[in-house]
Amino acid sequence: MEKNYDVVVIGAGAVGSSVAYYASRDGLSVALLDENAISSGASAHATGFLSNTYDYDPGNNINDLLFESSKLFDQDVPRINELSGIDCLSVVKPGLRLALTESEIETLKERANFTSVRQRYPFYFMSGEETRKLDNRLSHNILAAGYIPLETQIDSYKFTLALAVSAEKQGTDIYQRKAVGLIKNNDRVIGVTCQSGKIYGDNIVVCSGIGSNPLLQELGLGININPLKGQSIRMSYSGEPLGFHFGGVESWHLIHRGDDLISAGSTSEFNNYDEPPNHKATETILNWVMSVMPCLEDARIVETMYGFRPMSPDNLPIVGALPTLKGIYLAIGHGHKGIHLSLVTGEIIKSLLTKGYADYNIGFMNPGRFINS
Repeated sequence: MEKNYDVVVIGAGAVGSSVAYYASRDGLSVALLDENAISSGASAHATGFLSNTYDYDPGNNINDLLFESSKLFDQDVPRINELSGIDCLSVVKPGLRLALTESEIETLKERANFTSVRQRYPFYFMSGEETRKLDNRLSHNILAAGYIPLETQIDSYKFTLALAVSAEKQGTDIYQRKAVGLIKNNDRVIGVTCQSGKIYGDNIVVCSGIGSNPLLQELGLGININPLKGQSIRMSYSGEPLGFHFGGVESWHLIHRGDDLISAGSTSEFNNYDEPPNHKATETILNWVMSVMPCLEDARIVETMYGFRPMSPDNLPIVGALPTLKGIYLAIGHGHKGIHLSLVTGEIIKSLLTKGYADYNIGFMNPGRFINS
């Protein structure tokens, strides 16, 4: 008789591995499937920057989830490191968001005002002169900055692998299989058809990023998860280590990783489906790096990273139960925030499976918003 799991998770990136980790930690039997190796997609190439200042829109509930997921990283990553035996290379430093234009200065001031109202994570406005006193290598192009007392960066590949290994040590069965369809019984999904057999479960969770599209079509959702290419570079630098996690106001990062390499990027290349890294993207990254810290001209590029972020049609994650069928859950479309939101997404799906509700405001991510698409 074939084994029937409590949960079958499709996709072993950061989100899928997180779902498997939290579900197995709560005693559920879990199967984790991926057609490729663990963390071989977008999760392997992400920056791993947990920025709590990404989106300061008071009407957008994703802020709270970013904050809550940061708390889960602080709480659970030490256990994940220990259980898996894998060091996620977590680096905690102050952060600086660097403004190079007058409009970016205004954005920083708005964020500082917003933070004073929300009172979750502090964010302080600083002049360009005050900013350069923190690191005299910073360029005079910097007109102002936003200061964050503590921010975290992790190695996204090691983190995802650590989640999957921890889930396996808690009883999760991991299969390298491609999911090609869903098995239904009346109004319920009861399993997954793979290229090499079938796997049955009481609940199926789709976490396969841009690979989810065939399953979404089968479920009757007239949407696609679209790829947004991101390219970054890693550099070796013999000078004094960076004392801050640097970033731009709306994009860009410049971070000294736990392996002593500096990560810089990332681009957002819409309508670019070509996989190879390209020199134009690298040049764009280096132009920003030189504009904020010219001394890195002496740094040596040792690696170019690229991946395809899974973007939903409205740029918000799609997380929760599908209202038209029983036993099927979606956790996809996290875009730029996949690593950051991975743990809270895993906790949300686990709670929906075990309690029927989540302890977070998740209505804005409900898959039902696309039912009539």
